[in-house]
Amino acid sequence: QILARAVNLVKANETVAFTMITAQMGGLVTKDLYPFCTKLDGIMAAHPYSAGLDMGNFESSDGKKVAKIMLKNASVGKISEITYKIGRPSGAALSSKEFKKTALYTKVGNYVCASGYYVK
Repeated sequence: QILARAVNLVKANETVAFTMITAQMGGLVTKDLYPFCTKLDGIMAAHPYSAGLDMGNFESSDGKKVAKIMLKNASVGKISEITYKIGRPSGAALSSKEFKKTALYTKVGNYVCASGYYVK
């Protein structure tokens, strides 16, 4: 549901959507669940903790090139899935303890938007 809401917001107004995602407004954040959107060049367009960062070369600790996989495989109207290891948000940083995270993602115009959940 969070991803669907983010996608609809991006389709309606990118500027408003990215502001809401980054500022964690509009009910888009539930505990440690939040949407994020990346430009097709790998720059994070909207993220509560990493907006503006180049994620193009991000590799998780389990060796997955997460952004490259998402950018390559994302299609308009199709929800894809990737699971990787990353820390949970803790304030403005990620915790040092890592967890498996599954991200659902799709292409929306010139962006790839996603939302994920942590697997226990």
